[in-house]
Amino acid sequence: MRRAIAGYAEAVAEERRRRHLHRHAALGVCCAYALLCIEAGIPVLVEKPFTPSAAEALRVADAARSNSVFAMEAMWTRFLPAAQAMRDQLAARSVGEVRLVAGNFGTSQAPDRANGIFNPALGGGALAHLGAYPLSLAQWLFGPPTLVQAMGTIGSTGVDEDAAFQLQYPGGVIGSFFVSIRAWAPDDFQVLGTKV
Repeated sequence: MRRAIAGYAEAVAEERRRRHLHRHAALGVCCAYALLCIEAGIPVLVEKPFTPSAAEALRVADAARSNSVFAMEAMWTRFLPAAQAMRDQLAARSVGEVRLVAGNFGTSQAPDRANGIFNPALGGGALAHLGAYPLSLAQWLFGPPTLVQAMGTIGSTGVDEDAAFQLQYPGGVIGSFFVSIRAWAPDDFQVLGTKV
């Protein structure tokens, strides 16, 4: 990206003559900004999480469809060469039958509402900011989960600071994930199969 523009009205006016806009805004206003761009005919890449609710995601998708405008969540991990190679290796059954998938993503930060990650009005929380990565990658590899169990802790600022998930995917693959904005984690992703 060659330059950044402050303000979405200016961005829409400027970018109408261009062909795309990467939308990065606080979670609480992302739907409105994405819709503003789509209605102006500007294709958008929307930062994760796409929107704070399924209803808003449907609004964005419906607007993009009805305006024939490209809109996509900017989930970059799926485009990493390592992720593509992992998908190819799994398709080739290099690890045998996949039985388990696990991922952790954590950072130890002090709670502060000035930091958007701790501000509920700005869509803060471990799930929204960190959980999207391992959960999205697992879904891309194995499909939508058929069973989800989750637990977490809500901190003093009102956002989820820690979250743990157990999921089951088609074919019986079991997933286990942990994310935290208060505790360090190794930031890893593992796929375990029957081959050694």
